[in-house]
Amino acid sequence: MKKRSVLASVLLCVVSTEAWAAERCLNIDSQYRVMGTTENCDSVTGVCGVADIPTGLLTGRQKFSIQQFVPGAGLNGVPQAASYVGLQTIRTRIGRIVLREIGIADADALVFSGRKTFVSGTGEFANVTRVDIESVTRASSPTTVGSTFVRGVVCFGEPEEE
Repeated sequence: MKKRSVLASVLLCVVSTEAWAAERCLNIDSQYRVMGTTENCDSVTGVCGVADIPTGLLTGRQKFSIQQFVPGAGLNGVPQAASYVGLQTIRTRIGRIVLREIGIADADALVFSGRKTFVSGTGEFANVTRVDIESVTRASSPTTVGSTFVRGVVCFGEPEEE
């Protein structure tokens, strides 16, 4: 049984390396202002935001909704901390990309820090193989989200020839 697990791990690493060999990755480094909204907010927590991303690959209109918000963030004795999971949909001129963000919020400082991963895409974003983006949002009030800084990469695979 143990031999199969080791062999499966080695094969997975080889397959992953080959699949990523044809990737083309583009850097993301942007800043934008997010405004809290309740309009078309599909979040069970009632926390949504919208923004216009002004520059870079993700230039377009974004909508963010926190799907789950857990007070305490698993940190005993830190009541101002909370963990969250959210979805971000960005509509650009080259397609739509949906990202999942998992992060930690500091309610006292009004800071959200998260990591975004790829969920789905259309147009040019249909060929996304990997997203690795970190974001930090500094809110000016609990209802006005504030400035967001994002940095990372979006990687695209080469279309497979048949």
